[in-house]
Amino acid sequence: MTLVLTASILTGCRTVKTIAEKPDETEARETIVMMLPEPPAVPSLPSLRWSYKDGLYGLSEEDVDNFLDYKDNVLPAFVFDYEAWIQEVKVVLNKLI
Repeated sequence: MTLVLTASILTGCRTVKTIAEKPDETEARETIVMMLPEPPAVPSLPSLRWSYKDGLYGLSEEDVDNFLDYKDNVLPAFVFDYEAWIQEVKVVLNKLI
């Protein structure tokens, strides 16, 4: 009788407390990063061919047009896209908080 009682106590009274594991911080970070939209690419400055004549540096008319187009059109478009991207990131982060 004592043997049966001891055997039932040893095998039947085992309780295992399960602890919910914390999600790994790197996994959570990777998930958040995957949710973020791609940032806009920084536009590269057009290649300009400088000339040197009579002690002065100059650009051809085509290079000046390329530079002005970059300054007047490409950079403002990038700034607009970048600000829109920042707003999208804020929306994602506000949803997480």
